[in-house]
Amino acid sequence: MNTYHKIRAASLCSGIGAPEYAAPHWEWLWHSEIAPFPSAVLAIRHPGSVNLGDLTADNFAERAQEFGPIDVMIAGTPCQSFSIAGSRKGLADPRGNIMLQAINIYQKLCEYADRQGYSRPLFIWENVKGALSAEKGTAFGCLLGALAGYGATLSGQKGQVWGSAGVASGPEASIGWRVLNAEFFGLPQRRNRLFAICCPHSTQIDSTALLFEPGAMPVSPETQARLASHSLADAERTDRLKPFGIDSHSNLKGLIATHHVFPCLKASKIVEVCNGQRIRRITPIEAERCQGFPDNYTNILFNGTEARDAPRYHALGNSMPVPVLRWLFGRIEEVIHAQR
Repeated sequence: MNTYHKIRAASLCSGIGAPEYAAPHWEWLWHSEIAPFPSAVLAIRHPGSVNLGDLTADNFAERAQEFGPIDVMIAGTPCQSFSIAGSRKGLADPRGNIMLQAINIYQKLCEYADRQGYSRPLFIWENVKGALSAEKGTAFGCLLGALAGYGATLSGQKGQVWGSAGVASGPEASIGWRVLNAEFFGLPQRRNRLFAICCPHSTQIDSTALLFEPGAMPVSPETQARLASHSLADAERTDRLKPFGIDSHSNLKGLIATHHVFPCLKASKIVEVCNGQRIRRITPIEAERCQGFPDNYTNILFNGTEARDAPRYHALGNSMPVPVLRWLFGRIEEVIHAQR
């Protein structure tokens, strides 16, 4: 077991540092980001974390190991190849293939932990809901198979695409997943994102305990039997899960009309709102609030001048919702600290 007082963590495809901002009391050792503007935001807002650059580099995992063991690794790999609004080429798209690169890095870090006598880290993968159905579910089945330790792509029940919540368990680990809507976590944005958590069996951490509230997800006897036999099991649909979180308009600070819940922010399109008789773009500050960042989080000096709006919109559209991460990290924190 790792004996560090603080939780040690790292991120891949880190963007502007939503994980780092969501848990500033964790020790964020390193990250991977190659886009110039997000890299600049990370360097200014989270200077203690080292940018290791391109995760596809041959020696990336070896350089990451030099920082010692970690407890949690999170990756928000590119979503364009999985998104309904994108190409949907899945793993055939080089951007989709980065998911496999992230898994490979994680597996190498697990091997390093084994050699050094440390606990294997948890792995969190975040992406669009469309990742569940891209390539008829093959891409997500590939992720599950690799993380669970089967060495082969898994398929959903009766060949169907994956449900919005579920769990898989194999020789190496259990993986729970759930689509979470930022609207239920205090944000004025309807943003459904898939979160999958891999918990190696050696950690004795139950992925379902991290993602699901007791009593919120009815499980049939058939599902319980499948779980007990370490096979796949789709949970009940998420529209039957009990909503939780805080009031969805509690942090608007008056700048966004309190009766609005905005559509999902996107990197490729700026959300517009109706202000009386006038239609306007939301401001970068409003976009920051929609993701749970403080005002002017992305307003940095970039290339010697104040950042323009375009890279701020793009980076925020690619980011993760901070309150969702904060909720998830809080549950992970409780379990890890209880073990120590």
